[in-house]
Parts: sequence; structure tokens; C-alpha cells
Amino acid sequence: MKKQLPILLLVALLAGCANYFSNYRTVYRIETTTGQRYYSDSEPDFDASSNTYEIEDLDGNEYQLSKGRIHKIQKFKHKK
Repeated sequence: MKKQLPILLLVALLAGCANYFSNYRTVYRIETTTGQRYYSDSEPDFDASSNTYEIEDLDGNEYQLSKGRIHKIQKFKHKK
């Protein structure tokens, strides 16, 4: 068991590094009913009291869009 522990730790470390150095990242594409697209690193937050989505795009700009204006929110892998 003592010999297996360092091997397991090494495998866990390499798996974490492989994910960190991956060529892809998860991006959310938010498409409105008018065809505008917003891209974000994080999932949009929904505010139930105002019925809006709060979005921060990849450039750091913040937007509030009403739920009725959102056509689709799609999660996908994007090459870095």
C-alpha cells in the first residue's frame, strides 16, 4: 500500500496538469432572439426578481438581458 500511494498521487497530479494545460476551455454562447451573440467564461446568472440574465462577456463587459430576449444558452469547448 505504501508503494501505491506515491503512484496514485503522481497520477492525480498529472491528470490535473493535463486539464490545466489543455488547448480548450469551456465557453458559454448566449444568443438573443435578434441574433446577437455574447460569449462568457461563466454560466449567466438568472435573477428571478427582475426576470433577467446577468452576463459578463470575455472582455469583461457586463450585460443584463431579459429572459424573453434569450433564444439559446449553449455550453461548448473553445480552442484557446
